[in-house]
Amino acid sequence: MNSKNEWEKIYSQPGNRNKNKYPFDIIISVVNSRFDISKSTEKIKILELGSGWGNNLKFFRDIGANYLGIEQSITAVEHCNDIGLKAKHDNFVSFDYPINFYDLIIDRQSLQHNNLESINSVVKSVHSSLKKNGLFFSQFVISDNYKVQTTYLQPEEYESILSNFSSVSINIHSMKEFNSDNSASYMNVLAVK
Repeated sequence: MNSKNEWEKIYSQPGNRNKNKYPFDIIISVVNSRFDISKSTEKIKILELGSGWGNNLKFFRDIGANYLGIEQSITAVEHCNDIGLKAKHDNFVSFDYPINFYDLIIDRQSLQHNNLESINSVVKSVHSSLKKNGLFFSQFVISDNYKVQTTYLQPEEYESILSNFSSVSINIHSMKEFNSDNSASYMNVLAVK
């Protein structure tokens, strides 16, 4: 990752920027399409890369899943732990990924804030950490104007990185920023082991 201090600075600032309260709709959709959450879910094992302020972790907790969030910012991890969420201060590259363990691993625009070598390394670790037929969901920006280090990949580049997965589906989306001429493009990626 570009710098532990950069993420710590982002999450320790006052205000609500990056301190999302509610889970992202795409995360809810992915979980609901993959698992029957009306039944017992404690056996569903979910890992979130870059869990931030814990908005998606709350959803995982509320459905009764066995989950963990990995986050670079100590402030964000402490916030999550203080409100009863399972978050660990670590980074994606050095995290000790258990083999054939997770049903679902989620990256919502976090992995992109690494260099290409680290992205390749993390994707290999994610693949080995997923159970057979496990799912990796990744939302990755194609173009935007981030102020932190970001690796922008085209869909075919990311698909190549994900070549060890048995199935990869990529959907591209564009969004214009509110009160601005700027727009961002990103891809939602579903990769099955």
